[in-house]
Amino acid sequence: MLTVRETLDLAAQLQLPASLGPAGRAAAVDHALQSLGLVKVSETKVGDAKTRGLSGGEKKRLQIACELIASPRLVFAGVWLLYNNALCIYTRTPCV
Repeated sequence: MLTVRETLDLAAQLQLPASLGPAGRAAAVDHALQSLGLVKVSETKVGDAKTRGLSGGEKKRLQIACELIASPRLVFAGVWLLYNNALCIYTRTPCV
């Protein structure tokens, strides 16, 4: 079972260009952790049905961070996000 940081690092390895290098990936992971308020739980195991880990809100923010790590131009969200301000800060764009 992976920690929050390991999950984001794996997402960065899969989505970011190899030319970015380990330092660039680490910076992207740190930025995602800080922007979405996951720094306190960065070394916590994600958890599953049998093993306790992150809370439901933390899991949602981790899912968002995994998608945002690649800096997409457009993000479709089916539900209005409670962390809309964090999303705006992360993407550096105004949110309406």
